[in-house]
Amino acid sequence: MITADIDELRVSGEDFARALRAPGAEIEVTTEPGTRHGHLNRPGEPAALASIERYVSRLLPITP
Repeated sequence: MITADIDELRVSGEDFARALRAPGAEIEVTTEPGTRHGHLNRPGEPAALASIERYVSRLLPITP
């Protein structure tokens, strides 16, 4: 999960992650620095691209 740095909903995202972990779900939470809510809706911006790269690296790990 990636949360936005400057987002009043970030706390609820972090709470949601804790709720998922409680029964044993594996979840990684990262905050994208300097971003506002909905930053992925602006895919041309550097921070959105950084978040997208994080998702891709998590979904398609590089194997030697």
